[in-house]
Amino acid sequence: MNKATHFKKHQPVLINIGLVFVMIIGTFVLLRLLGIIHFSAPDFEKIKASVETSADSATMVAADEAALRKNYGIDSRDLEGFIYYAPKSAMDASEILILQAKSESSLNGWRSTIESRRTTRADMYRNYRPEEALLLEKSELKVQGNYLIFISAHNVSEVKAAVEQSFR
Repeated sequence: MNKATHFKKHQPVLINIGLVFVMIIGTFVLLRLLGIIHFSAPDFEKIKASVETSADSATMVAADEAALRKNYGIDSRDLEGFIYYAPKSAMDASEILILQAKSESSLNGWRSTIESRRTTRADMYRNYRPEEALLLEKSELKVQGNYLIFISAHNVSEVKAAVEQSFR
């Protein structure tokens, strides 16, 4: 059997392999353009700027490491960086917290801490401020790379979109 007949015999298989390869590359390029796949870490200052512009200053205030330690028991020395907008009043459930961890292994513990606080506060608000309890129930809590993102705000979708945009 010569090369020409061998190629003709296996031509459909080779075409299918080529198509699969093109589809994989195309999917990868599309995911990269959509910002789902990243090659570099997001710029923390860009994230901070997006949160500052989307945070509701009527209900939240920029908080420091003492407030982070008091509310969540998280020491800022264990972090690369953090953004924390705490509620202005104990009557509000609006809050934005973004933690940049030094290692991804610490994120699960912090996620559990935040989930626990969110549940406790929602139960507390349920009887006398049901709209704030609902705000906590609809809040966003997720891990993305070495970042933990918690958004509890009246404009949660707007803040979430701004944060996601800064990750692209």
